[in-house]
Amino acid sequence: RPSAPSAESPVGPGSDAMREALRASAIGTALVAATGEYLWVNEALCHFFGRPAADVMSTTWQSLTHPDDLGVDLQLVAELLGGDRDSYRLRKRYLLPDGASVWGDLTVSRVANAEGDFECFLSQVVDVTATVLQSEDYRLLSERAADFLTRTGSDGRISWVSGPVEPILGWTPEELVGIAARDILHPDDAFTAEEIEHLVGHPEEIGTGADRKSTRLNSSHVKRSRMPSSA
Repeated sequence: RPSAPSAESPVGPGSDAMREALRASAIGTALVAATGEYLWVNEALCHFFGRPAADVMSTTWQSLTHPDDLGVDLQLVAELLGGDRDSYRLRKRYLLPDGASVWGDLTVSRVANAEGDFECFLSQVVDVTATVLQSEDYRLLSERAADFLTRTGSDGRISWVSGPVEPILGWTPEELVGIAARDILHPDDAFTAEEIEHLVGHPEEIGTGADRKSTRLNSSHVKRSRMPSSA
């Protein structure tokens, strides 16, 4: 496990209480110079990078950023330094010591001194590697599936549909997004409002006997869906 950095920071933000909160935060946090050098880092960020504090503070964020993501980050930093914005958010990849990459949701804010002049950047990184990889696996699954997949919000409306839906139902994915899922189901197979509300409130029952009706819907609504009218 990477060693913990010192809680002492040569620059703000301000109070000792604030610095202690940043040091103890589970979110990776750093104070960064305008040129990219790390002025201070907390333990969570060192753990994310897989490096001890001394190694992180001897390099720059540019060196730890995946080359394919460097350009957009440099542009956003330039806008911060130029006064065009006060902060920005960016999902990007960072390089680990073994050359592998991890994904982070980065938030960067401009920190000013008492006179209002630029002092440093406050950067915070949340590890979203698992989320990104899961989304990629889901995308690949949906692209290769013979059947179509949908994602529906708690309001029952379709928010995403995979490509194979058109040859099966006759609608394009764009036509289906935003409509209520029950509107494309045969009336005999549609959930009641009470059943939907129950499953939304008890997601642990999905995949058990409680959703057998849902399983029947998945196999039957393809054959009995209301097809769009011909032009």
